[in-house]
Amino acid sequence: MKASRIVAVVHELSLSGAPRLTLDILEGIQGERSVRVVSWAGGPLADAARRLGPTVVLRDARIARALPRGLATEHVVEALAGGSARVRARRQGLALRRWNPDLLYVSSVTSLPMVRMLRLTDVPVVLHVHEVGSAMAWFERGNPGLIRSTPRRYVAVSRAVAHDLIANYQVPEEAVSVVRPYVIPPLPTPRVATDARDGQPLIVGGAGNPSWTKGVDLWLLAARDAVDRLGMDRLRFVWVGSRDNEAGLQFRTMIEKLGLESVVELVPETDRPYDQFARFDIFALSSWEESASLVVLEAMAMRIPVICFAPTGGPSEEVGEAGIVIPKISLHLLADAIVDLAQSSEKRGALGLAGAVRAREHFDRSASLAAIVQVFDDALGSRSV
Repeated sequence: MKASRIVAVVHELSLSGAPRLTLDILEGIQGERSVRVVSWAGGPLADAARRLGPTVVLRDARIARALPRGLATEHVVEALAGGSARVRARRQGLALRRWNPDLLYVSSVTSLPMVRMLRLTDVPVVLHVHEVGSAMAWFERGNPGLIRSTPRRYVAVSRAVAHDLIANYQVPEEAVSVVRPYVIPPLPTPRVATDARDGQPLIVGGAGNPSWTKGVDLWLLAARDAVDRLGMDRLRFVWVGSRDNEAGLQFRTMIEKLGLESVVELVPETDRPYDQFARFDIFALSSWEESASLVVLEAMAMRIPVICFAPTGGPSEEVGEAGIVIPKISLHLLADAIVDLAQSSEKRGALGLAGAVRAREHFDRSASLAAIVQVFDDALGSRSV
């Protein structure tokens, strides 16, 4: 690998997919290389970042989460923080310039404004794109041209993301590499398919920050439909990643309006998600849009049959024929799939096994890390272009 000094620029050190994947990639490729981490906000992964190298957090997590998604420009931050974030970023940029980095690895589109704040725009930038659809469009509205002008190379987490970059943001096709995500170690323990003969209800799982993009409305409406068909004693629905924010309050309100208080369980965001996933008999990804999903891969690795929608984006690429991919977004078709799997332990077992095989064979960590290193090398190789 050509780069010996890498600056990782991340939006926040939360337990969400992009920060987790970024830190694991850096750990996997570190070797003889030195790493510095600059994060907009802190979070539970701060200690993991510090183990990689010196880490600077520019703003408190409460400030970052208050920013409108996609409009997190340096000017907005300055207005909220009285200019302190800009000052800290410039000081950090000066310190990093003395360190003489070879490469800036930006973990998500949301993190791109930090490159200008750090004033390191002459250093080659590799952008790992975890956004798709409306999230990209909203960011572009607040930061016109930044997606196209700043990075030298792009890592897309799915073909859907690559298509979005090329078709909608005029990113040259040759600058985009699709690199599959993977299950972050330690690998979860596969579970065994169960049936309801012991009188216990089957558990349908969901996960993530309960925003509209996760399709929590579709998930709950499908839950209501499936329970109406099979009975309140046959199914339970467990959502992992509930938050005490506006979206979380709206989620709870929908549960109450649908009369699902006794059927739906909300589990707060946790650093031990596998303990909760091990309870799932089915995983239903109801997202309206999703670039790719680490949770889908984790569920597959645990032999949990996965349901998702084809128009969502990356998840259907992950699932392939090893799960149920619904051709259009429909709460009724989602309920049909849940009911069908709930009534057949054999089908759950077969799809669970197929998913585990696919996760192991098609989403290999070492292959993805090698591909990332190649992108880094390409970015440095084109430095004089």
